[in-house]
Amino acid sequence: MAFAKLRATGELSDISVTVEGETLRLHKFPLVARSEYFKGLINSKMADSSSVTLHDFPGGLETMSLVADFSYNIDIKPKISCENVGPLICAASYLQMTDADNLLDVAKKIFNHLSSRNALNCLQILKGCGNAPANAEAEGIVEECVTTLSSHWTKSGFTSNMISMNETAILQQLPLKWMPTLLEKLKQNRSHPEVKAKVIMAAVSWSQANDKELLESYTVVESDAVDSECKDAATTDLITVFDAIVKHIPHPSSLESTGVQRVVLHSEYPPSRCLWYCKALLFASQHKLLISCSNLLQCCSFLESCLTVDHCKDFPPDLMESMNMSSYDALHNEDQDKRICSLNFGYLLQHCKQGSINARGFLAVTSSVKQFRGCSSFVDRAFEAFEALLGSSQGSFLCPEDIRKISDSIDFSKLGGKFLQRAASNDRIPKGTILSGVMQLCERLRSNLDKRHADFQKLKAHDEQTEMKLDKELLRVRSLREQLEEQNQIICTWRQGDGRLRQMIERNESEISKLKEELMRARKELEKKDQIICNWEQSHKSLRQKLEEKSFEISTLKEDICRLTGRSKTLEKESTILREGEDKLVTTKATDARLSRGLAIAQQLSSPQGRRLRPGRPGSSRANVFQIKKYF
Repeated sequence: MAFAKLRATGELSDISVTVEGETLRLHKFPLVARSEYFKGLINSKMADSSSVTLHDFPGGLETMSLVADFSYNIDIKPKISCENVGPLICAASYLQMTDADNLLDVAKKIFNHLSSRNALNCLQILKGCGNAPANAEAEGIVEECVTTLSSHWTKSGFTSNMISMNETAILQQLPLKWMPTLLEKLKQNRSHPEVKAKVIMAAVSWSQANDKELLESYTVVESDAVDSECKDAATTDLITVFDAIVKHIPHPSSLESTGVQRVVLHSEYPPSRCLWYCKALLFASQHKLLISCSNLLQCCSFLESCLTVDHCKDFPPDLMESMNMSSYDALHNEDQDKRICSLNFGYLLQHCKQGSINARGFLAVTSSVKQFRGCSSFVDRAFEAFEALLGSSQGSFLCPEDIRKISDSIDFSKLGGKFLQRAASNDRIPKGTILSGVMQLCERLRSNLDKRHADFQKLKAHDEQTEMKLDKELLRVRSLREQLEEQNQIICTWRQGDGRLRQMIERNESEISKLKEELMRARKELEKKDQIICNWEQSHKSLRQKLEEKSFEISTLKEDICRLTGRSKTLEKESTILREGEDKLVTTKATDARLSRGLAIAQQLSSPQGRRLRPGRPGSSRANVFQIKKYF
């Protein structure tokens, strides 16, 4: 608690640490106990100094405050977040706080926990390291975060739609030079191609948003002291980084192998992918990244027949020229060439109306598109673009020589009538060019008329020959008609005979049909009788079987009756013997009852009381003897 109070109040401070112009009043003992940097600094030439200034300190004043709290044994874990854990690791390494359980160990444990949770934490950690990218790269924070982020984005079933808006926003704020590492990790983990496309789009978006500060992000300071060699080195670094990004853009012709639907040269190609191809190409051309521009040109030229004017609205004319020259080497059919011509003349018309193209750009686009098949059918649109250019703000700066060159590039002989009238009414268009075009048109029309006249003569001679042939054919047809009439008479005679035969056939057929019906009825009756006979036979068989079974049962019953008769006689004899035995048993029981009574009386007389009985009296022995005899 004492250390925490000293840290809060700054009481008895013996050293001041300055970071980013702000001073912290601290104490030497806690700093020396935790940091080898302060220990070496205080024990050396700075031993008598009470002030230390930390230049280019990772994370700035906020990170230094956390370092100071940790040195005073204040719990800083609740204060550590995704935004400051990266600078805190860099600061711990900067101040040599690398012992066990020291700041570097604690910060790395928290870093591993946060980065493993989700992709958003990894992006927030990388964003927090944006102010000290060199320190973060040296400590391996960028490498670990990128590896963990790619593992989050390459899980089974993960697609670019699962990347949230917050993740995309943070991704667009990361330094450009970290993007190749992320793309390489995604490639190694075989991520979905749309995920890599989203990372590439984030890199392009960041580059466009930070266009003015682009060179500064590669440690080039905009000042008079910066020489051309330093700027060239930064540009070379930029080219290397962007080339590494472009290397991961799949060529449309090879998208089948990456799992994306194969690109066929038609208008159904996904517009979103066309858009980020075009954005990447525009950025490469603006910064003169020739290698990247060459690689992207091959992709965009493959897709040029699928692009729209909106895709190319920001392209400069020389880029359109380069894309047309590259597209000419690709395999196209006539329909695709016409779509490319339509795209270029639509581009010209839009930019001419806006006044954002000059004569050189106009000529560059028109000269590069003339090599495609079907370009001559778009001469009316070329004239519309030229007319719009003359009427725009840029048209007032066109010199007569530029107007003449543009007029010469347009084939006025192929213009329609209304466009020739508009050209003749425009005073700025050279009349000689219009006249030469009209003359060429007249010559072409005259030659066409001569050809038509020659064709007419040929057709006339052909018609005369045809008429003679028709007369011959007419005579032949008449003879054939006479023969046909004779044949018709014969046929009529045959038809009459055929009518009688047909009537006889019909009568026979009616009789046959009746016989067939009777036969069918007889057959049905016969089938019914057969069925009845079969049923009778089956019932007869079943009755015979039942009769046999009953006769067998009767014989069995007779044998049983004989056995039962003999048994009944035996039982009658046994019942007679049993009755006699029962009678004897009854007699025996009565005799046993008398004997038992006589014995009881005898036992009574033999007792002492019986002897005292007087004779002749009812209780005397003589009377008792009489009673005993009566029982026996």
